[in-house]
Amino acid sequence: MDNIGYSDEGGLQLKSYKTNSDGILNQPSHYEDVKKNVDLDSDVEKKRDDDDDDDHKVVYVEIDDEGGKKKVVIVEAGSVAEEKELALKPYADMGKEDLLRFSETVFWRRARLISILIFILAWLALLGAVIGLTIVAPRCSDPPQPQWWQRSVVYQVYVRSFFDSDDDGIGDIRGIVAKLDYIKDLGASAILLSSFYTADDESGSADYGYQVINHTDIDPVYGTFHDFELLLNETHKRDIGLLLDFIPNYTSRNHTWFLESRASSGYSNKYWNYYVWADCANSLGRANNWLSVYGKTAWENDTVAGKCYLHQFLNTQPELNHRSSSVQSEMESILRFWLDKGVDGFRVVASAYLFESADLQDEEMTCSSADNLYDCMSHELTRSQPEVYDMIARWRNVLNSYNSSVSPRQKVLLTDGDVEIEEVMKYFGAYDGEGGADLPINYQLTHLNSTCDSKCVSNLVYTWLNQKPSSGTASWTTGDQDRSRQRTYIGGENFLNVLNMVKATLPVTAFVYYGEEVGMVDGPNQNIDPAGQIDERFSRDGFRTPMQWSNETNAGFSNLSSPWMPVPSGYNAYPWNVEDQSADPDGILGKLKALIKLRTDEKSIEFGRMHRIVSDQVFAFVREHEGFNRIIVVGSFGNDTVATVDVTQNSPNFKVPSSAEVVFVTNATMSQKVGETTDLRKVSLGPGEGFLAKWEYVRP
Repeated sequence: MDNIGYSDEGGLQLKSYKTNSDGILNQPSHYEDVKKNVDLDSDVEKKRDDDDDDDHKVVYVEIDDEGGKKKVVIVEAGSVAEEKELALKPYADMGKEDLLRFSETVFWRRARLISILIFILAWLALLGAVIGLTIVAPRCSDPPQPQWWQRSVVYQVYVRSFFDSDDDGIGDIRGIVAKLDYIKDLGASAILLSSFYTADDESGSADYGYQVINHTDIDPVYGTFHDFELLLNETHKRDIGLLLDFIPNYTSRNHTWFLESRASSGYSNKYWNYYVWADCANSLGRANNWLSVYGKTAWENDTVAGKCYLHQFLNTQPELNHRSSSVQSEMESILRFWLDKGVDGFRVVASAYLFESADLQDEEMTCSSADNLYDCMSHELTRSQPEVYDMIARWRNVLNSYNSSVSPRQKVLLTDGDVEIEEVMKYFGAYDGEGGADLPINYQLTHLNSTCDSKCVSNLVYTWLNQKPSSGTASWTTGDQDRSRQRTYIGGENFLNVLNMVKATLPVTAFVYYGEEVGMVDGPNQNIDPAGQIDERFSRDGFRTPMQWSNETNAGFSNLSSPWMPVPSGYNAYPWNVEDQSADPDGILGKLKALIKLRTDEKSIEFGRMHRIVSDQVFAFVREHEGFNRIIVVGSFGNDTVATVDVTQNSPNFKVPSSAEVVFVTNATMSQKVGETTDLRKVSLGPGEGFLAKWEYVRP
């Protein structure tokens, strides 16, 4: 058989070989060159066996066209030629060889190329569309990056009453160290300590820690600097900030500065101008008609100096003169001393009283009788003077000098001024709320009482929020060492959980005064506080009772039989202590811990915007931030049961859905249940009940 087709590795040159009479391919000894080139799509192809190990198994293919039929002659070296028919068209169930043959035709090659081009173009178009939408379409705003104190729950500790570590009946610094894990477990991220500075106990009338003899020393009754450094290290190890009370307004009469100041009058005495002295001009021994906050004259005749000194608080706390450049330098040195130790910030105690009018004119009286005549004074000359805010800005700059990229925490400045809201707002700073205090403490919620309903709560909250500068940080406190405990003023335990719920979910920083988390109540007057010795109404003994840790003797505060302040009775009749409540997730402690955890888990609570829901029957609002769950807060204050309220219709600036998933309830017996969906169009609550519910963010 002649003309056995062979296509070489290039698939281009056709050559002819001879076979013998039996169809056996001879070993090629000669050939005829064909005078044309053949494309791979021609009728001559080369097929190789899959076995590449045997070089002799080369299959030669010759295609003959006989009578319109295609034939292939497959000849293996040394074998008999085999003839097979070739299909002219594709057909069902084609074999692999036919599929491969048809796939190599011009049509299918072009079809494949076009398909690949279409796929590439479509992919590029899709990629371009995605990029375009990403650039053009509205995006969720980036989450804010709040400072550590803007995410915080600040736990306030009255050191003397927190925990006695050495059984002398007085709380101390090591007692705080012993309870740091408890504070961390509660969820607090900052601790604010009352004064532990060296102070005197003048005739049994000391304002424990606040009649300061030395602002840069620790009173031995509270511990040592070694104890303080241990506390500081352990708080930071737990990622807790440590804040101190800063007392710039007055000192003890036994402070070195005062003793030097009273020694001689006139500017030849360096310390004379450290305090506010005046001639006792009238027969009553007063320089003018100013009164202390306790309703008595604000002037004390000092027989050693032969002058009167000013005191806006106790007569054992002479007022410092902050117009003196020397006093200003002393105060900055005190701040730097503790900042060098590593503290994270300060609360400026009694900040509204830093300055008085320099000309010492009489204050205008607005009434002639009151429970406290101090309330009849206009206070235009003795409180919230313009220089106060300049001094706060100056101290802010001192703290700023300790902020750096390597500092783990920004230093924070708090102010303690329970005065008119307009004056409080000035603490934020003169430049659109900047350059002043970070956190002017907001005492609005401490003005609640047992008759305050949901409308009353709303007025207290929004009166403050509506006046806050946009750049200012909100804060919420419900008690401290100078104010009644929340369980006392709100009318009992039924409203504790709903008040804690509101405080924990309002923007931005929440304060918890030690013992609030277990529902501690005011104790009786023990005639210990010197202010209470002036008038029992001013006593703060009840706000400073020992922390109730257990139902053991002295509530686990001290092993001494008679601690400095007795524990109020009833702490073990109901589990009003940490040990008993720790096992109850539905107790006040368990509920507060759950709320603080939600502040961290739900970013809308942590840093989201607040939208008011207008209602006289419930106090409600929404917290939201793009990309995160929306949270609705609904609480009932007052003594009336809320029949049915539709909270979806009363939010003028925000759309509330008809239902949401409940994530917190104040009372386990409520109709709303955690994990279930509640109808927000039909909200019914009893007195002191409230809940949080969430729904997912949906991009508009």
